[in-house]
Amino acid sequence: MKNKIKATAIDVVTACRDSGKYIFEISPSDMRDILKRKNWINKLKWKAWAYRKYFKIVGKMRPWDYAYVLRMMRFQLDILAESLERYDNRVDSNIISEEIRAVSSYMDAHLDDDYADRCGYDYNWEFVWRDDGNTIIGDNETEEQAANNRRAVKDAIALEEDEWNKMIDLLRGMRSWWD
Repeated sequence: MKNKIKATAIDVVTACRDSGKYIFEISPSDMRDILKRKNWINKLKWKAWAYRKYFKIVGKMRPWDYAYVLRMMRFQLDILAESLERYDNRVDSNIISEEIRAVSSYMDAHLDDDYADRCGYDYNWEFVWRDDGNTIIGDNETEEQAANNRRAVKDAIALEEDEWNKMIDLLRGMRSWWD
C-alpha cells in the first residue's frame, strides 16, 4: 500500500519514478493549486517584460489623436515582424514579415507627413511682411514655383491617399500574422 503524501510543486518537479508511477500522489485540488501558482508566475514574468518593453511608447501616448494609435500599432508590428523573422519556420513567414514591414513604413510616412517633400514641393520662397512685422502682404514665389507647388500638393494628396489605402488593404490580412 502506497503512502499518500501531500506534495509541493518542487516535489512534483523533482519526483522520482518508481515502476512507471510517481512516488507521490497529488490530489486534483493540489494540482490545480500548483498550476495556478505556475500560471500566476508566468503571467507576472510577461507583465514585467511588457512593462519594460512598452515603457517608452506608452509614455508618448496621448488620447486625442489617431497618430498615437498608429505609433503604438507600428511599435507592436515591428516586434511581431522581428519575432517572425527570428523564430517562425513557416514557408510564408518572410512574405508576412515583408507585409508587416510595408505597413510599418506606410505608417512612418503618414506620421512624418512628408508627402509634399516627396512630390517635389519647392520651399525656396518667403512671405513678404509689412514694416510692422505682423502682417503678410504677399510672397516672393515665382509663377514657376507656384505652378510646381500646386502640382506637388495635388500629387501629395493623391500619394497620401494611395499609401493609406495600400496600408489598409495589407491590414485586412492581419489575422494571418501570428508567430
